Amino acid sequence: MNKSKIYRLIPEGMYKDLTQKHNLNGILRLLFSPIDDIEQYQYISDQIKEVRQSLSELQDRMVDGIKTDNVMGVLPLLFVRDTASRSEACYLRWRNLRNSKSGENAWREILLSPNQPKIVKDSLVQIEKERITLNMQMAILTHIVRQLRECSDKIQQIEMLAQEENE
Repeated sequence: MNKSKIYRLIPEGMYKDLTQKHNLNGILRLLFSPIDDIEQYQYISDQIKEVRQSLSELQDRMVDGIKTDNVMGVLPLLFVRDTASRSEACYLRWRNLRNSKSGENAWREILLSPNQPKIVKDSLVQIEKERITLNMQMAILTHIVRQLRECSDKIQQIEMLAQEENE
């Protein structure tokens, strides 16, 4: 990395590529239109899961980029994909190698240190902003999948009740 350039976590063109690969606009149109059968719920859920999987795969590149960056890679920080979530989603997290702290506590000392170069601090701030955004996007996709599953279950229940009533 050029020492005068702030490191960015999100690769240039990532969102454009993601929307072209998965037709996010089309998925949103489906999500915000009448949905009245289980197959529609399942189709939309599958589409959202594919977007989430692509975003998860992109996280690997992001984590590798931090590890190999000659400015960020020398800090006592680990940037990891946390897969411990029950929701099948992966979130990006910080871990400090020296003090076993995580989250803000992992990078706070580095950011406040007068001995750290400005480029390191600026890059850390930028990476953290992008990490927050990426985790929010992953959480939204995961929440949508959960809501689609719950609604599909409710549709199934009402259809079964209606069928029993007609018998």
